[in-house]
Amino acid sequence: MTVQSLPNDDRHQRRVPVFMTSIDRLDQPSVKSLNWQLCADAGIRTTQRQTSYQLSTSFAHWLIDAAHLGGVRQIVLFIDECQRLTPHQFDAFADLYNRLRAKDRFLLTIFVGNDQETGRMDRFISSDVYAHIRGRFFRERVTFCGLRSLKEIRHCLAQY
Repeated sequence: MTVQSLPNDDRHQRRVPVFMTSIDRLDQPSVKSLNWQLCADAGIRTTQRQTSYQLSTSFAHWLIDAAHLGGVRQIVLFIDECQRLTPHQFDAFADLYNRLRAKDRFLLTIFVGNDQETGRMDRFISSDVYAHIRGRFFRERVTFCGLRSLKEIRHCLAQY
């Protein structure tokens, strides 16, 4: 898992920890496999006997420790290839958010997916059954188009 700090500091000039992972394509995606992957990407030692709850707790503590080391309460988590997640796996992120919130930590989860592949995800997220997921994680949607003109390229290069 990539560990970085936001280029913008919080209001007190402290770095907010940022973590990024990419969801693996699995034959049998489950909440346990998701939690196992998060732990593995974070470098957390696990055993096959650990339950999904134990794995999730280990990852939550890892995030809390990162925030504590930075002296902040905020954490940013980027999840790439989100179209590979199942509805139950999205629920796991809601549980993680709740767990961190109970410890006075604030998790911002940003899901990144390919527009061409997110149709299935859009269908279940728009269902009333998953209104809690939509309300928690999908309040805003931003489409990135890449560079489309010479003017945009010049603007981009001028930033360096």
